[in-house]
Amino acid sequence: MKGFLIRYRYKGAEPSSSYLYQRFFRALYGYTQVVTKSNGKTYVYYREGVLTTFPFIREAKNTVVIPSNALEPLITFFKTGRNPAHSFEDLSSWDVTYYVEEINVEENSALRAIYAALNRILVPLEEGYVRLRELTQRDVLTSNELAALRTKAKNVVESDWFQHLKDRDPLLERLYVYFNRAAQIL
Repeated sequence: MKGFLIRYRYKGAEPSSSYLYQRFFRALYGYTQVVTKSNGKTYVYYREGVLTTFPFIREAKNTVVIPSNALEPLITFFKTGRNPAHSFEDLSSWDVTYYVEEINVEENSALRAIYAALNRILVPLEEGYVRLRELTQRDVLTSNELAALRTKAKNVVESDWFQHLKDRDPLLERLYVYFNRAAQIL
């Protein structure tokens, strides 16, 4: 299977100690923030990054392997600083360099990346956030759950990695069935 190896460097801040550097990685990969208020209530804020809803393989620091459908959103982010959760308003210090190389990806690595995405992607439902993998494992889904699943699973299901592997794994087969059922209902 094919994938794209991306090596990138954010030059907008000093590494690791800078808030801007941390913000860049949060914008790229997403994050979950848990806040406990003084009244004891806990709130969970889920912020998606550019790659949150795509399968990806983190090869090394500042290196990621992605399927072809993730390439355009990633390159757009590198050029503009815009992502689902944040937009870097001041682009005067925005400087990302990157290198793209097409590579072969082993099936086991792609399958692990897809499973990691299914565990990482949170689906907003009436009951709160549910992991996409957990939602996929349910025996029966309501029309609202199917609609939410379709929205959140779109980038995974449309990846060439998923399309190549969907008939070889029971969980991926089930996700594909729900994804298509949602399209028929909506």
